[in-house]
Amino acid sequence: MRVAALYDVHGSLWALDAVLAEIDRKGGADRVLIEGDVCWGPRQTLERLIARGAGPESRLREALAGVGQARDIRASDFPANDEYVQLLLEPPSGDWAATFFEDMAAKRARPTS
Repeated sequence: MRVAALYDVHGSLWALDAVLAEIDRKGGADRVLIEGDVCWGPRQTLERLIARGAGPESRLREALAGVGQARDIRASDFPANDEYVQLLLEPPSGDWAATFFEDMAAKRARPTS
């Protein structure tokens, strides 16, 4: 399995596009992992990663261990400031945005200690 790990995107769409192009140039990756700041920038950054099927490292660990099942990417898979991402998604459109708001509500309802 070929894995590409991306960290600290910080909303830099041009840099993200350059890195994704380099991954493709080198033969692609079976999995693109995102662990770090993604959303401090244009909405297109998040859209590009979701379209690519990129997801967090924890999902790969589960898959390799045979735990859990594959699922669609959700906005809450990407570490971000909830309020900022909500602004990126206004007005909410489609299942992806609806899933984001459901995930954020569930996150806030969970005990933290």
